[in-house]
Amino acid sequence: MLVYAANMNQEPSSSLSIGTALNRVMLAVVGIALILTLGLGYQSVVRVFEQESVRSLQAVVSSRAEAESQRFAVAENSVRQLKLELLKRLDQMNEVEAEQAFDEKFSRSEDGLWRVRPEHNDYRVLPSLYLQHDAPLSASLYMRAMASYQLLSERGPALVPPFYSVYMDFVERGLMVFSPYVDWGRNATRETNNFHYPTMIGSAPENNPQRSSFWTPVYFDEEAQVWMVSVVEPLDWRGEWVGTMGHDVSVQNLIQQTLQASPDGAYEMILNGEGSLIAHPGFTQQIVDSKGDVALERLDDSRINRVNERLMGLTEYPAVVEDPNGGFFYGVARVEGPGWLLVMVYPTDLVDARARDALYLPAFVGLVLVLSALFLLRGVTRRMVLRPLEHLDSAVHDLVAEGSNSRIPITDNNEFGRLARTFEALSSQLKERERSLLEARNDWQRTFSSVLELIVILNPDFTVKQANPSFYENYDLTETEILGRDRFSLLTDGTAAIFRKHYEKAVTEKNVSQFSAFSDRLGLSFEITLVPLLDENDELSGIVEVSRDVTERRRLEDQLRQSQKMDAIGQLAGGIAHDFNNLLQVILGYAESLKAEQGSSEEDIGPADRILAAGNKAAALTQQLLAFGRRQMLQSTSVDINAVISSTTNMVGRLIESNIQMTFTPGPEPLIVSADTNQIEQVLINLCLNARDAMVHGGTLEIAVQRANPDELPKDLAPREAGYARICVEDSGCGIDSRLLDNIFEPFFTTKEKHKGTGLGLATAYGIVQQHQGTISVISTVDDGSKFCVFLPLLDEPADTTYTEITPGHGIRGSECILLADDDETILGLLTYMLENAGYKVITANDGAEAVRVYQARTAEIDLMVLDMMMPEISGSGVLQEVRQTDPDLPCLLASGYSELNQREGLEVNARTAFITKPFRREELLRAVRSLLDGETSGKTGQT
Repeated sequence: MLVYAANMNQEPSSSLSIGTALNRVMLAVVGIALILTLGLGYQSVVRVFEQESVRSLQAVVSSRAEAESQRFAVAENSVRQLKLELLKRLDQMNEVEAEQAFDEKFSRSEDGLWRVRPEHNDYRVLPSLYLQHDAPLSASLYMRAMASYQLLSERGPALVPPFYSVYMDFVERGLMVFSPYVDWGRNATRETNNFHYPTMIGSAPENNPQRSSFWTPVYFDEEAQVWMVSVVEPLDWRGEWVGTMGHDVSVQNLIQQTLQASPDGAYEMILNGEGSLIAHPGFTQQIVDSKGDVALERLDDSRINRVNERLMGLTEYPAVVEDPNGGFFYGVARVEGPGWLLVMVYPTDLVDARARDALYLPAFVGLVLVLSALFLLRGVTRRMVLRPLEHLDSAVHDLVAEGSNSRIPITDNNEFGRLARTFEALSSQLKERERSLLEARNDWQRTFSSVLELIVILNPDFTVKQANPSFYENYDLTETEILGRDRFSLLTDGTAAIFRKHYEKAVTEKNVSQFSAFSDRLGLSFEITLVPLLDENDELSGIVEVSRDVTERRRLEDQLRQSQKMDAIGQLAGGIAHDFNNLLQVILGYAESLKAEQGSSEEDIGPADRILAAGNKAAALTQQLLAFGRRQMLQSTSVDINAVISSTTNMVGRLIESNIQMTFTPGPEPLIVSADTNQIEQVLINLCLNARDAMVHGGTLEIAVQRANPDELPKDLAPREAGYARICVEDSGCGIDSRLLDNIFEPFFTTKEKHKGTGLGLATAYGIVQQHQGTISVISTVDDGSKFCVFLPLLDEPADTTYTEITPGHGIRGSECILLADDDETILGLLTYMLENAGYKVITANDGAEAVRVYQARTAEIDLMVLDMMMPEISGSGVLQEVRQTDPDLPCLLASGYSELNQREGLEVNARTAFITKPFRREELLRAVRSLLDGETSGKTGQT
């Protein structure tokens, strides 16, 4: 206000009044508005006329094309109906009667051609005929000649017009035609050859294997002196091509209409859609000379080539397109039937001329009205604007000079009156605004202080200007100790370098920067966002730093990545074990057979035993891989885990050295879980053997079972109402480096010396526990032992205390008939050998589909099926389901090297269905087969 008051005391540098300025401005505005209005009006009128012209152009070509398309469609339908009627009459015609009728109607002329007898020859109302002198006469020709003569006699007068003619070509070089304009029979000579006609060329089977109707190119008929085109239907009878049926359709009127000059300088042309010109007012002579359409490349006309290229890309008709070089619109519509394109060329100059003519009178009238309005506006402006402005200027001057809210002497209730009242309320509003700003600042300060993230506002030199309480609390410093201090001095050297790099980037780019950092001093991970503060000149006025503690989130992300990695490795392990088991089945099977066939000396059976020993080790290795990958089939029962662990500790006691003191503490209550006891025993043994290897010089091994407290559960376990059982194995051995704890459950990872372990013990245990819906946790410190805890979900039901152990059998034989199916020829041969040596009759199949066919053909013979789970076309489970629809009681043994398959297929073991996992021993196979045949199986066979 003071500056404004000072400026008011200065003398103005010019004496230009507001009235004069307004008059000049209004004159300039009116002039510009008039020019813009005329320009925009001209453009609008041009667009309107363009749209109107486009619509009219599209409507004209669409109407004409539709009219011609209807005529061509009628011709196509007529020929199709004639063909069907002719074939019908041929099928009903008598050969003898046809020959007699032929002799009555037709005769040889002096030149040897067959024609209608003179007494019957009236081509204006009846068909005419010619057959070449060497045409081979046959019953088929007699029948076709008479049938077509009768048909054209009846239908011809009704079809010609609207068509120029209706005809039938003969493959014997002849033509039957109804045309009241030309006697085709009389005009034929010995040189006349209808095989040169497009009708016959396009109907030949080698040229038209689909036997579809077609249109010939447009041509000028010399006899009729008419431009025409033919629609043709190939005629096949009794499996042979015998000729054609067709209409000659005159296109004389269509071409004439196209050649006539259109109004307004536009013109039309017809393209055949394949790069040829049919009609064009500028190329009429070239088209006449060629007696048909002319290829565009022969014309060497750039505009027609541009039109053709532009129209070839269209998919919908009718349409209007613009010439790529400008200056023309092309209205195009498709003439159905021949597939021609009817094109109307419309110059855009016609649109501009119409627009200019339409604007002359409105422009003159508008100019007169604008000048009149300008004169009246000048007087109104002086009375309603200039005088109130003088009062307002004086009142504002007094308001600024006196510093008080004086009243402005304007009583009108118009804009100036409202503006005066606004000035009067300005001072009170400014005071209210000041109060609101103070309140807003207090609200911001409260919000800034309550945010949990660490927020600090820095000066351009990176010194602390302001920080929130969370920032002070995390750095354990007071406001006095932090304000004015260099930001990087609050960080360790390593962290300060990272912060400085990102600060410099944010300042240089003047953009938001985000990064992550770990605070060595605080032991926390942070996500930091830097926001440069820029003033009105885009200069840096400060930086806001917001730090979010993400330590817990990072820990959870690491757990998720570890879980995903373990699952991926498990899937890979399962896939390897699947293929490897199939190979081991063949190796172990034939090694066992080799051993049985050799003598009893060590020299004879030693190699076979070594093969079997190595193969069994490999099989055990694949079972560990399957266990790690959670791909083996569990035989779960409800058991008290106390009993399982207590029984297993007796075995563990025999595996550890005497210098290790082992204790077992069972839970004070029954802890019922759903578990495969063999697999849980394997987990405990693996953990105890690892503990033994960690205590080279002896120590203590403590095994304890109890119900897990909720606060003891690992974070990856969901709480359960029934709770979890906890089995802990704790040793006093060498411990594990904390950097290795994330990898100890990975397969083949080991810290033992070479040849001291495979690295699958903990991986196998991890996989088994995961498959039981549980988990394993580990706590270990170097030189202070390790503690592994297994968590298994508890059940609210009594334990199953019945156990059945299947002992190996010897000399198991039978005489029943077995259907054996496997897509692996080596395994098929091995199993056939095993079963036949045991006395069974074996029927083989190489895949599931063949197994179904063999069963359906020999149902009465088959007593049992042995099926591979994975076969082409139909899997083993699919074969079983198909067979069970016929015989629900037929026993079946399913074999697989990948025992997760039976779980995925949803199959259950019972007295009629059992599973056996590859590789299996001969005794296992024979025992499973015998148990199924005798109805004694429990559904579980081999180590699955």
